[in-house]
Amino acid sequence: MSFEIKKPILMIPGPMDVPDEVLRRCGHQVFPHYDSPTLFPEFYHQLTEKTKVIFGLKEGYVFIPNGSGTVAVNMAIASLCTPDDNVLVIDNGTFGAYAEKNLNALGIPYTLVKGEWGKAIDSDLVHNAMKKKKHKFIYMTHNESSTTIVNPITPIRYLPATLYAQVVAESLEEEYDYAVIKIDEPELQGRYRFHFNVFTNGTVGEQVLFFGFPFGTTHLTSHVGYISSDFHDNRVHKFQIDGSINPGNSGGPLICISSEQAIGIVTRTQTGLEKDFDQLVEAIGRNVAVLENSRQSRARVSIAGIDPVAATQFTLNILAKLSFNLKRSANVGIGYAYSSEHILSTGLFSA
Repeated sequence: MSFEIKKPILMIPGPMDVPDEVLRRCGHQVFPHYDSPTLFPEFYHQLTEKTKVIFGLKEGYVFIPNGSGTVAVNMAIASLCTPDDNVLVIDNGTFGAYAEKNLNALGIPYTLVKGEWGKAIDSDLVHNAMKKKKHKFIYMTHNESSTTIVNPITPIRYLPATLYAQVVAESLEEEYDYAVIKIDEPELQGRYRFHFNVFTNGTVGEQVLFFGFPFGTTHLTSHVGYISSDFHDNRVHKFQIDGSINPGNSGGPLICISSEQAIGIVTRTQTGLEKDFDQLVEAIGRNVAVLENSRQSRARVSIAGIDPVAATQFTLNILAKLSFNLKRSANVGIGYAYSSEHILSTGLFSA
């Protein structure tokens, strides 16, 4: 049995496989941009406005180049950058490497941050490069189609120093451990905003919602739980929550479902094994230090080409990492939050 594919299917980053509907449209009679003073501008304006909807843009401009993605890269660099500027280039794919070639050709100075192809760029590498030198522009391919990865924008845009400068209020770490950061970004405009409220009576049994990025996930998750206890610990008003609270949920709002208001801030989970795991990791660390000292103070021993001390160190380091992950993953369905009254006391929010 034989098969014949009449139309080839392009399964590569580019050029893309053009749909039949688009090909049919391209077969229509073209009209020149100079023939009518309004026809082409109206057509182009409609096209860019529809493109905004596709990309979710409410502000800004869309430019449609008559060429490939590499042409767009060249346009952006040649239009924005001058030899007096310094550009930070993130290279973890074909388009990053192409940007470097363009900057060299135009004589524009740049700092190169290289990442592994096929993996999203590590934001810490970018932060370290930005600390060493001031850059006017950052070049990064958000959707690096050549390696089918998406580079993160938010962790790179928000440097720790930038966030610290925007702190308008904070508490002592040993008390409530919060910071209020004022962020004025266009993408945050028009979004739903929760309001803080203080629950004084009848909180036990209340159904609540909490959010977060547990275990380092890059997508926001939400979970439902119940307030099982309402109490004071020293000067802190706390809630005990029956729900799937994990590392990565702390710092997120605790939402009362019935009132749709934020009544607290999630602080931590409870496993009942914290001390045991901490003691185990501490003991492993001490043993690794003893082995390292013995290696430095004595002649090394080799058994069948293997250093038994180094092998033991390696095993202990694996155990320490395993213990950390076990502690992080242990979940008995109990967590804690402190009441929003402590946030409202800053005077920055209204109930």
